[in-house]
Amino acid sequence: MRTSVSTAIIVAGLVYGCDAGSPRPPVLDPVPLPSTAATLAVEVGTGEGVFDEISPGTVVDAVYGPQGGYHVWTAVRVTGTKLPSAQINVFARLADGGADVGRPSRVLTDFGRGNGAAQVHAGITNFVDNPSAVSGKDIVLRVEVIGPDGEHGEDERTVRVR
Repeated sequence: MRTSVSTAIIVAGLVYGCDAGSPRPPVLDPVPLPSTAATLAVEVGTGEGVFDEISPGTVVDAVYGPQGGYHVWTAVRVTGTKLPSAQINVFARLADGGADVGRPSRVLTDFGRGNGAAQVHAGITNFVDNPSAVSGKDIVLRVEVIGPDGEHGEDERTVRVR
């Protein structure tokens, strides 16, 4: 499994460029989470430019994006280790019933700028196909982080869509 995860990161790096400062658009094929036990401390949050913690009652907006779709800003924080890069899978589903609210996707991130205590990637577009169908409802935001050597972790939190 390590080889395929590393290969996916290299391929994604070649497709989107290796400059840590360049934006990397999401792709619609999440990398499968390894079947081994989780080894990363991962927390899902919200936020376009910073990591905002999700606490009970957190309300988010379905944001209209520049390419004509809607999304919920999602962020991830990894603590306890320093990853050079990672694949981040994002998903959203209704809290009541579990139906997907949008297409799952993933982004590649360079965590090289992290301070060691916490590494953050904010501004992930977690797609929402029909914002009026989730307005006023609770949805579950899920993230899966997969490092270059197969280390991984996951988290999910419930938010309410305004």
